[in-house]
Amino acid sequence: MNLRRDGDPRVKAVSLALLLVTLLVYAPVRYYEFVNYDDGLFVFNNPVVLKGLTLEGLQWAFGTSGVDYWRPLSWLSHMLDVELFELDAGAHHATSLAIHMANALLLFLVLRRMSGHLWPSAFVAALFAWHPLHVESVAWVAERKDVLCAFFWLLTMWAYAWYAEAPSWRRYGLVVGCFVLGLMSKPMIITLPFALLLLDVWPLRRWQPQFMRDTPGEPVDSGLRARPAASWRRLVLEKLPLLALALAVSVATYAAAEKIGAVSSLTRVSLAFRFINSLTAYATYLGKTLWPTDLAVIHPLQPWGKGEFAGAVILLTALTAMAIWLARSRPYLLVGWLWFLGTLVPVIGLVQAGAQSFADRYTYVPLIGIFIMVAWGAVDLFPTWRYRSALLKGAALVTLAACLVVTGRQLAYWENTYTLMRHAYAITPNNPTTVSLLATALLDQDRINEAAPLFQKALQLSQESARLAPDSPDAYFGLGFCYLKAGNHAAARGYCAAGLRLCKRPQQITTTIKVFAQQVDQRPNDPERRHDLAVVLAAAGRMTNALEQYSEVLRLKPDYTEAWIDRGALLASLGQMSLAAADYTAALRVAPTNEIAHSNLGGLLANQGRVTEAIVHYQSALQTNPTNGFTHHNLALALARQGRAA
Repeated sequence: MNLRRDGDPRVKAVSLALLLVTLLVYAPVRYYEFVNYDDGLFVFNNPVVLKGLTLEGLQWAFGTSGVDYWRPLSWLSHMLDVELFELDAGAHHATSLAIHMANALLLFLVLRRMSGHLWPSAFVAALFAWHPLHVESVAWVAERKDVLCAFFWLLTMWAYAWYAEAPSWRRYGLVVGCFVLGLMSKPMIITLPFALLLLDVWPLRRWQPQFMRDTPGEPVDSGLRARPAASWRRLVLEKLPLLALALAVSVATYAAAEKIGAVSSLTRVSLAFRFINSLTAYATYLGKTLWPTDLAVIHPLQPWGKGEFAGAVILLTALTAMAIWLARSRPYLLVGWLWFLGTLVPVIGLVQAGAQSFADRYTYVPLIGIFIMVAWGAVDLFPTWRYRSALLKGAALVTLAACLVVTGRQLAYWENTYTLMRHAYAITPNNPTTVSLLATALLDQDRINEAAPLFQKALQLSQESARLAPDSPDAYFGLGFCYLKAGNHAAARGYCAAGLRLCKRPQQITTTIKVFAQQVDQRPNDPERRHDLAVVLAAAGRMTNALEQYSEVLRLKPDYTEAWIDRGALLASLGQMSLAAADYTAALRVAPTNEIAHSNLGGLLANQGRVTEAIVHYQSALQTNPTNGFTHHNLALALARQGRAA
């Protein structure tokens, strides 16, 4: 880019300070582990990523991965890390940190170039680099997409500043290219075209609305000589290609999220609930920006109180009114405020993806708007007061020092899964996901007696919050593995099968099956372990493999009643009724009073019109268990079909 060099030596000093302090505060991540929350899905358990940079990986990244939304560039960055560092978690963390440092530097240089103001630009960049709300985006390897998207967001702004100096197709092509790379990193960048329109108003001043005209001119040291556009229509037309690309990615992202079940329906989460949650989330982000406490990796979706909602509405209305009222003399307030509101729209919850009410990582780019309001607003305070300069410097140093202290403390929680989830559990003890992940961390340490009760709690909480969030398979899997380690195979296969029926992630299904397959490999002639594998294969929909395992179980143990019944149920689900009936009959030869075999066989016979025989089996089942309402119901239907209504 042929941007005019900034000869101010202070720019180099600020740039160096930004990089060094950011490196210093985040340096511990070099020794951190992966966390067992999406890091496995995206990196250490992802079979494609684990191969490094390959042609297969390239095709997979640009195709439909089925993991989440389309973001090939962030996938390729993970593959490159594996290619260079294998599974050295600290090196993967270091890559994210390097991108974050580059983002802070880019933000400083872009704001300096656009506005011509050194210290406000430096303060915004420092807040961006060191604010505790941004720890999640940097310290979580799975959030590589966040820092990478922000990098191309800021690079697009830099290219746009170059374009604004002397608009041309060549320069505009660079803007589009950087934007496309951002779209390939994370779709949250879809709001950037609107953000560029805000930058046209301030600091570029390519166009000013009528109510903002006669604004005081830019300072003499303004860095950018932007050529004013002819009209607002031209500015909008400039953004249309970017908006078209954003729309295409938005549609694809929504379709992908809906396909994997990540989008909540209006019947589950109503539009009114989403609206209330969105406004309250805006206010929550503002509160945590000012006072960053109780930061957790998961903030579950939950109803807000009337007082919280009313307070949010009053706060947002007051700040909006203030920004509009002061727009003529302080345009940065309106631009910064609309930046904050607008860039959060894709993740504010109007389209509810996931089960979170809000998330710290979502503020990575949006808070730039708030930081601009604070930095330039502080400069305009008390313009004639003699101690103004000392006050501003002191306040800035205290603010940044406080950020560094809190960021260092927040960063420490990300050392590993256990430390992260222990902290999250302390803040959100009734969040089923947090409880389940903490239990998983304990299970990994073989602390089964501590893990099992937490998995039970997670299941209970998940059922209680089922209206707001889909039931998660993780607690079922965790409890199943607890029972497996404790030697209770029946309970283990039951819980894992329940988890598999809920699970939508192929990798998680494969991992679970692999655990049970390893049990069989260790003791291939143990019918109990083969039965476990058969049950989980059936629950995962791998019917042919399940039938093979059931047949092997019955070869090893012909009197295994439960295996006969389970294989019969599987055959019935496949429409092979005669074979299913034969299996139920075989089970009754082994255990003549078995309630389930009688009941299931009765159901098959009733469906075949053999009602009299079905009644006999229903009655036999009730002799074993007279309190089974399901069997009573089926018997009543069979009797009614015979005209015995009474």
